[in-house]
Parts: sequence; C-alpha cells; structure tokens
Amino acid sequence: MKCPKCGRIIDDDSKYCDYCGTKVLQVNTLKKEPQLVESNSLPEQDEGLQKHEKWLGIIVILLPLLVVSILAYLDKNPNGTGSNELNLVDTVAMADTITMADQQIDYSILEFMTYIKVVAEKATLRAQGWVDLGLPSGTLWKDQNEEGSYNYGEAVGKFGDSLPTKEQFEELEDKCTWAWTGEGYQVEGPNGNHFFLPALRAAVSEDSVYYHVNGSYWSSTPSGSEEAWNLNFFSSVVRIENEGCWVYNSVRLVR
Repeated sequence: MKCPKCGRIIDDDSKYCDYCGTKVLQVNTLKKEPQLVESNSLPEQDEGLQKHEKWLGIIVILLPLLVVSILAYLDKNPNGTGSNELNLVDTVAMADTITMADQQIDYSILEFMTYIKVVAEKATLRAQGWVDLGLPSGTLWKDQNEEGSYNYGEAVGKFGDSLPTKEQFEELEDKCTWAWTGEGYQVEGPNGNHFFLPALRAAVSEDSVYYHVNGSYWSSTPSGSEEAWNLNFFSSVVRIENEGCWVYNSVRLVR
C-alpha cells in the first residue's frame, strides 16, 4: 500500500511509514457475503394464484350458464301462453351454483364439473320451454300449447308419448294451485314455478260470441273405442272427463 503522506510503497501491515514516519491508519474492508432471507411470501403467492385460477375456471363455466338463462328469459312467447319468467332452473339453480363456488372453492374439479353439468342440463331444458313444477312424478310440462287443435286420433298420431296421461293430468289438478285470469288458468306447482293454460274455446249466444270461456286438452289415455280422457275447465271448475274422439281440443306436451 501507499503512504498517505509521501506516497511511497510500504508493507500492507505497516503501522508507520518507513520513509517519513507517518502513522498509517488501517482500514479493513470486509466484503459482506450476500445473505439468503427466508420468506413465506412465495407459498402465499402460490396459494393466491391457485385461488385466482380456480375463480377464473368458475367464471368460464358460469358464463355459458348465464347466457342460457338470459336467452331463456328473452325467449318471449308471442301468444302469451308461456310463463316468460326465469324459474327455478334460471334463478335458484344459478344462485346455488354461485353460492357453492363461493363456499366450496376447494371442491375438486370433477365434483364441481358434475354439479355444473346437472345445472346446465336443467337450464337447457328451461331454454327449450320445459317447466319443472316440482311434481312428485318429476313430470316436466311445456310452457305453451302446440299450434292448432286436434281430434284424438290426430293428437296421438302426431305427439304419441309426449301427450300427458290421465294420471299426469290428475297430478297437475291435485298438486298445483289454479288461478283463473279471465283468459285461462295460471297453474303454479309446489315449488312456485308456473305456466299458463289458455281457454281457447268460445261460446256463442244469439247475439254475441264469448271468447276464452272454456279450455279442453287431450290426454293420451283412451276411455273406450270412441272416447278419450281430457282436461276440461271453465272459470269456476277444473275437471278430467272423457270426450268423443272426433272433438278438436288443444294439446300441451309433457316429458
């Protein structure tokens, strides 16, 4: 090293300069080794990243379900014979899905996908016009009539097993609440879902025609060689009775 006063070279461990006698100040410059700092932040970041990834997956799954529900709501029936409202499939099921996603974020992908599949199937049926009234038999009812009217042979020939049976009409009459609207009945199931059955028959007097007086719907169940059971209603009564197969009635389908 150099003497700070005279600038001559002296030994590194010298305390005094051999030439001018100046005291040399020893400066030790120790290089500090870099220290490794342990941190728990990375696992926390990984856990947070995993949760974000799960939520992203949930959003991707729920988005089609939301679209289907909105389309079902917007699928208005121009004849006014459908419910035109989001029912259990559209509201409760979707809300249940979101609640489950929030509370059970750590559900396995397989379990969650199975649940979503069931909900999506129900939403698809609703978008196709099927209403789940919560009936014991599990029967789904179409939310609007088939176009036109049919005699019994035509109805059975065209719709077959999609026509309700006498027993299904009896369940509908017994398990549901019927409210006359002036143009037909609002039929509400045990779960609160509902649809509308219009009264499409008119009554004719000497000087007037009275519309929406009576509704009559074919079942698939015969009651003899020339008669079959049907659902028949007026503003004051709902009953299941037999009628001649040649009569033209409305049709509401089931599945």
